[in-house]
Amino acid sequence: MGINTRVTNEMNMSISRDFTRLEVEEAVKQMAPLKSPSPDGFGACFYQNHWSIIVDEVCKTALSVLNGSKINPTRGLRQGDPLSPYLFLICGESLSNILNSYEKQRLTRGVQVIRGGTSINHLLFADDCILFGRAKLEEWGRIQELLKKYERASGQFLNKEKTSVFFNSNTKAEDKRRILEAGDSVLCGSYEKYLGLPTIVGRSKYQTFSILKERWGKQQTEWGIQWRKWVKMGLQKGKGRLGFRDLESFNLALLVKQGWRLIRNPNSLTVVSPISSLQGDSRAKELIDNQKREWDEEKIRSIFSDDETEQILSIPLSKGKAQDKIIWGPSKKGLFTINSAYYLQLERLKNKKGGCSEEEKEDKRWRCIWELEVPRVNWNASLDLRKKRMEVGIMIRDEEGEALGAICDQRQHVQTPVVAEGYALWKALELCNDLNIQKAIFEGDAKAVILAVLSTREDLSFGGSLIEDIQSVLANRSDWSIQFAYREKNNVAHSLAKEALRLEEKKVWIEEVPVCIAACLSKDKLCIG
Repeated sequence: MGINTRVTNEMNMSISRDFTRLEVEEAVKQMAPLKSPSPDGFGACFYQNHWSIIVDEVCKTALSVLNGSKINPTRGLRQGDPLSPYLFLICGESLSNILNSYEKQRLTRGVQVIRGGTSINHLLFADDCILFGRAKLEEWGRIQELLKKYERASGQFLNKEKTSVFFNSNTKAEDKRRILEAGDSVLCGSYEKYLGLPTIVGRSKYQTFSILKERWGKQQTEWGIQWRKWVKMGLQKGKGRLGFRDLESFNLALLVKQGWRLIRNPNSLTVVSPISSLQGDSRAKELIDNQKREWDEEKIRSIFSDDETEQILSIPLSKGKAQDKIIWGPSKKGLFTINSAYYLQLERLKNKKGGCSEEEKEDKRWRCIWELEVPRVNWNASLDLRKKRMEVGIMIRDEEGEALGAICDQRQHVQTPVVAEGYALWKALELCNDLNIQKAIFEGDAKAVILAVLSTREDLSFGGSLIEDIQSVLANRSDWSIQFAYREKNNVAHSLAKEALRLEEKKVWIEEVPVCIAACLSKDKLCIG
């Protein structure tokens, strides 16, 4: 047919060789776990989770079919068959190659959108094909010739009842008549619309598309469509909206991606600021009080603007010797994504403030049983985003539920609930260390923090350095452990955190019971709830 060979001998040998065990394993692992199960009722997740047990049988059966058995279809190729899309694509590619080959040999010629532009000889749609050519009898004959070649090769035949010819308005009447006579029952059809849209757009676009506007207005009235502001339509689906992209914000997110790529390349962290008091090679360590291992707030405020100062002071600093890392703050995992940059920009535009550090309440009953002969330490945090201030509540009890100690504390320049809960856990560790408690179980309702501390993966989140400090302490305290507790079981620490809201400074109770938590303590001891 004059089609150039595209499959080389090496490619042919590669696709003709027998399948291997490794390819079967890769195919199984790449399957979507929860897609529709096979006829035996087992989904891909079953095979993936029990692969070490069934690997030999599955691979043996699969390879015997792939490399040995021959499949003889009895029903032919039908719509809905899993192989149909791929086979139709192969057939469509063949037709495209034949058409392009004929035009390359100057046997046919397509149309050009502009003078000297690319020639288009066909358009393929889902189940339709439009062929372009000159209105000449000779060219019509060549199109019929190549279509017959395609029919013989593919087994697919032209349905002449659904085939029509559309002529340009400049075509001579005699040429139309001759082509239609040679067309063998092919109709001269009207091609004004395709899938409800006009195929030809003249100078007046308003007139061309006015019928669509009228139809849309009629359907809108019939359907009772409710209009919403674009700002609300663009919010996240998780917030009850549709998640449409704001193009300006999304474009900015794409630009940020390039900036983030540049930031990740340097070997050192350089402070970038328009303030002239910093040198070009300044480092972040120059803004840290090494003795206290805290930010030098006075120095930072003298250099940066108020907004920049708040951002810097909100970054947790490691109390140990954790390595510096470049993280992407808006992402929970500290890794840059375009989505996180996009929604960050939306939040900046919205400038919305508020939130809390409380976990979602679980509708489950619980019983408080003090069966372990080790103290239990409950911790919790509350966060005032408007003031960027967090409050900490910590309660230490013995194995019988009696109070050993409690603390209410505050901290400024905290902007996220996760960091607030992390600081609360760190304070609980400090308190137990000061009291020389050798064995302890730390309970909190901040599941995100607890999972991060128990994880063995490197934490690149905004509070990653704080998590690493906590992990370091627990690693050196084999008799200290951490576990999750539902809010109902953490009410004492929660009440202490709320009590800290009205206090202006840290307050500690040793072997005393604060009035604000007396009722909660009694309830826990009596196992009422």
